[in-house]
Amino acid sequence: MREKWFWNNQKNTFTRLLITCHTKLKCTENYYSIGEKMGEKIKIVYYTQDGEKQLEVDRKTEELILREKSVVDIDLTNVNKLIKVRKIDLSFNSLKEIDLSPLANHPTLGYLSLWYNNIEALDLSPLASCQKLEGLVIGNNLFPSVDLSPLSDCKLLKDLRIEGITKKNLKDIELFPLSSCKKLQILRLNDNSLKQIDFSPLSDGDSIRHINLSFNKIKRLDLSPLSSCFTLEDIILNDNPFLSLDLSSFKNHPNLKKIRVDETVSVEPLLPFVIH
Repeated sequence: MREKWFWNNQKNTFTRLLITCHTKLKCTENYYSIGEKMGEKIKIVYYTQDGEKQLEVDRKTEELILREKSVVDIDLTNVNKLIKVRKIDLSFNSLKEIDLSPLANHPTLGYLSLWYNNIEALDLSPLASCQKLEGLVIGNNLFPSVDLSPLSDCKLLKDLRIEGITKKNLKDIELFPLSSCKKLQILRLNDNSLKQIDFSPLSDGDSIRHINLSFNKIKRLDLSPLSSCFTLEDIILNDNPFLSLDLSSFKNHPNLKKIRVDETVSVEPLLPFVIH
């Protein structure tokens, strides 16, 4: 089934959602007859500058995607009725706040993106009971800090992205809760306004492969806790005001392929995988 068969200019997000979830459906019926075959519909209420709108999705949908710059609020209450949803993508909207409590204890949620909104404060505590959560993307928002404590219960978390990119509002973050996330592979904190960071909570990481801390305001950084992360492959550190970096603890690292720093930074020792 091709997307163009069901394109609807007035409900383009809804149409993409249906297609994503039913690409294996073999039939030639039009959009509405397929909707009737899909079963019970769940209504997700959201708000734009023009007022309340509703997104009708099948109860067994696996992906909920709503990307419209005009979306200023969304009520996730009925998401707990989406019994098979794995991915919720609410990026590229204009949300200023969001209540994640309806996601608590969701049995299948594996990925959540709130990327590129205007969220000023974010409470992640409802995610503590989302045992299948593997990916969380919450960067490019307006909150200056975020409490990661709830993520200590997300044992399957693999990918955490809090990049600032254009907004650069994140000024403080504590990584201690991630010490319990033994499957964490990717940590991206780049393009923010961080002045310091403690990597010691990651020292026992058995899976971490990629760390991006570029484009921040860090002057001093102790990288030694990461030397015991033998799965680590690259560390991106360029565009920070370092004067020097001590890399001696990485001399015998078995898998490290790249540490990117600026040419102006004094690096000791100058190891083969240091890239300017």
